[in-house]
Formats: sequence, C-alpha cells, structure tokens
Amino acid sequence: MSMCWTTVSDRDFTLMRDEFGNYSHAADKTPISFQEQKKILGNRIKRLRLYREMTQEEAAEKTGINATLWRHYEYGLKMPRQENLEKIAQTLDVPMQMLFPIDTCTPEGIATLLLNMQLQFGSMEIVEVDGSVSLKFPKNEFSKNATDTLHTVKELLDKITWDDGVNLTAERFLCSRYAVPREMGAEIKEKRELWKEILDGRMDESSMPKGESWSYLEDTAGSIEEATYRLKNMALLDYITECYKNKKESQ
Repeated sequence: MSMCWTTVSDRDFTLMRDEFGNYSHAADKTPISFQEQKKILGNRIKRLRLYREMTQEEAAEKTGINATLWRHYEYGLKMPRQENLEKIAQTLDVPMQMLFPIDTCTPEGIATLLLNMQLQFGSMEIVEVDGSVSLKFPKNEFSKNATDTLHTVKELLDKITWDDGVNLTAERFLCSRYAVPREMGAEIKEKRELWKEILDGRMDESSMPKGESWSYLEDTAGSIEEATYRLKNMALLDYITECYKNKKESQ
C-alpha cells in the first residue's frame, strides 16, 4: 500500500505544539520552555475535563484537590506534583502518559499522539481507499482541527528516521494501561461480544459458556469500554505499522 503524505502548514505545526505536547518545530528544533509546558498541561487537563463533562469544582472535589489549585493547573500557573498528576489522571480516566508532554520525534510519541487525538476528537477508524491508508474521524465540531492535526501527524511520520532496530509491538507503542499482546486481540473481541449480550439482557451469567463468569470477564478485559478501547488502539498500531512498512520500502 502507498501512503499519501500531506504538506503541513505553519498553522498545523502551531496546532500540534499548542494542543498536543512537547514538540520542537522541525526547522529550528526549539525546545518548549517550562512555562509553555505548564500551559500545555493545563490545556490538556481542561480539555479532558470538558470531555468528561465535569465542572472545575466537580473535578477538584472528585480528585481531592483544592478547587483554586485545580484552576491554577488549568490556567498553566502551576505544575502539579507527581501525586496530584496521578490523582488527576485517575479522575479524568486517562493513562498518566496522556498528561505528559509528547516527544513527536519518535514512533512511540506519535502513537501516543494518535491515542490523544482519539480521546479528543472521537473514535477514529482505519480507512483504505484505492490502496491508500488513512484515518477517519466522525463529523462533529472538532472535525476541522482533527483533520489539520492528522496532516501534521503524517508529516511527522515521514520525517522519522526508521531503522531495522524498531520493534513494532503493542507493548512498545501503546499506553501501558491499555497495551495487550496481539494474540489476545481475538479473545478480547470475543469477550467483549459476550459482555454486550449480557448487558443487553440477551444472556445471563447462568447461560455463560462453561468456565466463564463475571470475574473472568473482568480479569480478561476490565470492562466492555476498556476492551473496545484496547481493540481501537491495536487498530492504531496497525496504522503505525503500515506507515513504517511504506517508509522502509521507499528508502
């Protein structure tokens, strides 16, 4: 398959830098200052809070952090301590990695970026049209920003210096909280469908196949939402893998 790399404008680079992490402009490699990092982290906390439909006061109360301190975090006035970062991540139901600045000079950083994009813009799907692979987002109020940022991702992927030492595994590319070995993918999908039948009332626990139980499902996937999230992340890994293969073939 061939990839269509899109030219990235300065506006797209600015969008990437402001919204998604520790990015140095390709031209000057200017590192982001501590003040900028606080602002980036604050913006990310705010966007995740809004995604979870919580007010600042609700989020602060749930986290056990003073409401004024929470506002300072969102405004980029203070950098949270490690223990507060952990509490914030737990409250917002995201891996810790999603609160950290992202190094988009590495495949791992780009994979994390794509996971953040999925959380920000909605569920994405892998689309293949005439042999070209791309990502598609649902049409909503974020669609324009999602498209702009995706262009930047494609440009970044094209700039990576790939080598034979790159090990394309789920454990390497995905946030550790959701990473699963590829061989577990089919099993998780099967458990997810079983769980859905139970939630829809089409099956009760007594009707489960021999050896199955609620606790087994919980141990296997955690929840139907997490199982779905894992499967989507594996699709993202497939996308990154495809980019890698095409880059290697073009060298």
